[in-house]
Amino acid sequence: MTELERAYLAGLFDGEGCISYFNQTGTPLLKIVLQMCSQEVVAWIQDVFPGSFREILREGHPICYRWEISKKEALKSFLEMIQPYARVKRKLVSLGLQFTDTIGDSRRPISDENLYIRYRIIDEIDKTNFQRGRN
Repeated sequence: MTELERAYLAGLFDGEGCISYFNQTGTPLLKIVLQMCSQEVVAWIQDVFPGSFREILREGHPICYRWEISKKEALKSFLEMIQPYARVKRKLVSLGLQFTDTIGDSRRPISDENLYIRYRIIDEIDKTNFQRGRN
């Protein structure tokens, strides 16, 4: 991927992406989502970073396309690639990278220390999103 494409991807993420989390069996996990109405652009992202890709159909709205990743390697690679170029969501990118450092072997239980760190990072993600006017 060229430097220009990495900068473009960071700009797309700044405008249309989010870092979110979900709980699976009591363990918080991170995900990155980018959603927009340009199938061509979202399909390009899917080609570069394979993840989940689907159409979003809502009555009275144009068709949107959603790309999502949640595996450690994909999260870390994506965040490291866009980090130098992210502006609006620079802090969220940094928090996401900190979160990936707590992800270990999925066959072993997460340590209490890493679980605490994850919840602290999630709290910072929520505060950052709230300060930006997003819930």
